[in-house]
Amino acid sequence: MGIIARQSTTNVLYTYLGMGLGAVLTLFLYPHILSPEAYGLTRILVSAGLLGAHLSHLGMRNTILRFTPVFKDDSERMRSFRTYTFLLPLAGFLLFGLLLHFFQEPIISLYENRSPLVGDYLHLLVPLTLAILYFELANSTLRSLKDSTSGSFVQDLLLRLVIILSLMLLWLEWISLDTFFRLFVSAYVLLPLWLLHLLARHGELRFSLRLTAISRSLRGSMKQYGLFTMLSGLTTMIVWNIDILMLGSLAGLDQTAVYAIAFYMGSVITVPQRSLEKILTPLIADHLRDRNLSRIGDLYRQSAHLQFLSGSFLLVTVWILADPILTLLPDIYREGSLVILIIGCGKLLDMATGANGSILLLSRFYRWDLLFNGLLVILTFFTNWMLIPRFGVEGAAVATTLSLLIYNTLKYLFVKYRLHLSPFTRSHLYILLWTAGTLVVLQQIPSSNLWSDLLLDTGVFLALWLVPLTFHGEFRQWREWRDRLRQRESE
Repeated sequence: MGIIARQSTTNVLYTYLGMGLGAVLTLFLYPHILSPEAYGLTRILVSAGLLGAHLSHLGMRNTILRFTPVFKDDSERMRSFRTYTFLLPLAGFLLFGLLLHFFQEPIISLYENRSPLVGDYLHLLVPLTLAILYFELANSTLRSLKDSTSGSFVQDLLLRLVIILSLMLLWLEWISLDTFFRLFVSAYVLLPLWLLHLLARHGELRFSLRLTAISRSLRGSMKQYGLFTMLSGLTTMIVWNIDILMLGSLAGLDQTAVYAIAFYMGSVITVPQRSLEKILTPLIADHLRDRNLSRIGDLYRQSAHLQFLSGSFLLVTVWILADPILTLLPDIYREGSLVILIIGCGKLLDMATGANGSILLLSRFYRWDLLFNGLLVILTFFTNWMLIPRFGVEGAAVATTLSLLIYNTLKYLFVKYRLHLSPFTRSHLYILLWTAGTLVVLQQIPSSNLWSDLLLDTGVFLALWLVPLTFHGEFRQWREWRDRLRQRESE
């Protein structure tokens, strides 16, 4: 327990330091040092690299975590397992590289009208994808060895510090933009090299070509598990990156940059959701194993209330701070003001249904999760394809929000009628009405002076949202349910 507690504390520290560095990068350094087109290109490259790496690893990232305990007591089989999990993704990457080579011209033609810079730097996608791929593999290997902090350090801190240094060199005009992009990709290359060095130092990079040491049935189980997790994760990866990739093609790199910053600000409200999921998932798994649907129902409602109240508070707060923050950025980024609100509302809808995703994925109906995720991919693609050409960044935001609304509604209905569980209570209605009313009033207040607007908006927020919900007892209930979840986690 000492190791777990120490690593948990360290990970929290890295996470919050990383969030601070990420905010500095996204809201201040990128928009002030890079042109909107250059910043948009960094988002295109990273989104494409993440997709390419996910396709290349063929599910090995999760296979490492799932099957390492099977081999840990047999050194020969472990060496064969290491060979299997590190070489098979290389074959996937080579296939990805060949596809990128053969389709290079069609890809460039998609972007040449609105984002010609993509064609100049598309070659950097190859080393970037390889770096992300082997970072994921090395990080999963370290996590399987009970080291969860090294990956957090290089991803949350080292990567951002190297990029900040590269941006400062560009700002001082000591390097060219071309050199910056090479350093940008090199920052990602540094991550797997650091982790692979740690693995080698601990003697964990020992390989064997005797793959027959792993039985055929076990190899079959590994392939089946890897394929399912790859497909399930791929849908999520596509959904969270397709808007960036389509904006670059349909609207231009400058609009991609505007959307990226607005999306970042609107997504801040999901921080409580990510933290809560780490507590909920093992609890739901335990109760599903015991077929205790009553307890799961309690967790479902409690998580929905906690997430909806926390998300609503952060949504209104972010919306109040949006204009002051955007005034600090170049003028073009103010076009994303409405995107912040739309994306925030979409994320809030996702949070309002609580743990429906975890319940579905951990239940006997887990295969339906892949179907719903596939539907989300289709919805996201077609809504972006229809709305971006007409409405630009606002169209991309509406497409994401509409897709999330349909997706979560279908999952909610499935869980309700198959497992007879619902996350909603009367509190949801109270919170929704007060939040919507507060946002409407804030929208109607005429703008005059930045600081007076901020003070007036804060007063409206306190009077119309915080005070009524406090007197209604929502925060007392929020604290009670938070404490119950923490108590159950420690049991």
